Amino acid sequence: MKRIFSILCMFSILLCPSLVGAQERIYSPGELDRFKSSLVDKRIVIEAKYRYAVSSSPPYINLLNHRGKFYFILSAGKGRNYSRDRDDAGTSLTPKKSNVRLTGRFIQNKGQFKQLPRGLVFIMDSMKALPDDVPLFKTRMDALLKSNPKDFNGLRTIAQAAKDWAKRYTVAGLDDFAKTCFRKALEIQSKGIEETDVAKQLELVKDYVVLVGDKGEAISRLNKLFHLSITPAEKLAVTKLLKDWGAYYYRKKWVNYADLKIQLGFRRRGEKWVTKERAEFLDEISGNRSVRNTFLAPSTDLLSRANSGEAAKGQSRNMIVNMASGSGRMGFPKYVDRVVVQTKSEKRVYVQWIFPGKHRFYFVNGQLFTWHRGSPPYPEK
Repeated sequence: MKRIFSILCMFSILLCPSLVGAQERIYSPGELDRFKSSLVDKRIVIEAKYRYAVSSSPPYINLLNHRGKFYFILSAGKGRNYSRDRDDAGTSLTPKKSNVRLTGRFIQNKGQFKQLPRGLVFIMDSMKALPDDVPLFKTRMDALLKSNPKDFNGLRTIAQAAKDWAKRYTVAGLDDFAKTCFRKALEIQSKGIEETDVAKQLELVKDYVVLVGDKGEAISRLNKLFHLSITPAEKLAVTKLLKDWGAYYYRKKWVNYADLKIQLGFRRRGEKWVTKERAEFLDEISGNRSVRNTFLAPSTDLLSRANSGEAAKGQSRNMIVNMASGSGRMGFPKYVDRVVVQTKSEKRVYVQWIFPGKHRFYFVNGQLFTWHRGSPPYPEK
């Protein structure tokens, strides 16, 4: 009888409108440790990863990375449901993987509720399964862009929440989403800033570096600012920031180091910058290293094809030198490059021959394996 009376008292306290705050917001488990003393009798929402449920008396739920317990003494039926790793709607939950939303309120138990521990306890009203990590935040971003496309502060809040979530639960791919969301927020924010408002423009480009990790975009925006009619002091501040971020003034334009190297004719391969000719050579080697090269022995057919101006796999360098070209012979190349690739099973010597404006030939161990005509395009990789 006393137990029934306690449960009824609990109902009256938890459902009393005067004790439930009008404000309802989403908290992380970590925030609860900092704010829970000020959240007594306020209805709140918690979003986190589900860990497990315990069907004790009273039953409770634990969330991942949180030591606290979330009791649900209002319904024994709910307790049995949760103990089978299911939410209110019966959706299956995977411990440590599934995202859930808990709603409820903190109460101060001073001993009036025997079935609960003393002190602050959280009474859960409901639990709902949420989408997977990236869809969870992407849905919010899309909804906000649809309902209020100018709300860049709202986007920043979603992006920061995604970033915190990724750090808390080590979620792959969510950091990239957070950067995408931050970028959208900054693009919207930039439309409301006057182009000559140097102070706000500087804060904006700093956010591009800190929040998005995009120095290229920041330098591009600073370059536009540098060429506007701004005060000498403002230009000095812009210049200092450009230099701090490794920008170079080249052909009357500030560019980052990567763009400078590209304009100078280099291409990035791995951790190195190489000439565009060497870049293509390395690409050809990369494509050939896993190929088992089988060539025909030098034959009259290969020689005949060279004499008629036709390149063919397996031709020797001497054949290429004497290959018919116009009214004469191909002759020797203007540029030569050589790379030796040594493995446990074999040694390959790659050679690149370049005839500017005409042909590029590629040999492995003295025999032609591929070739190109004309000057190549060099798309950045």
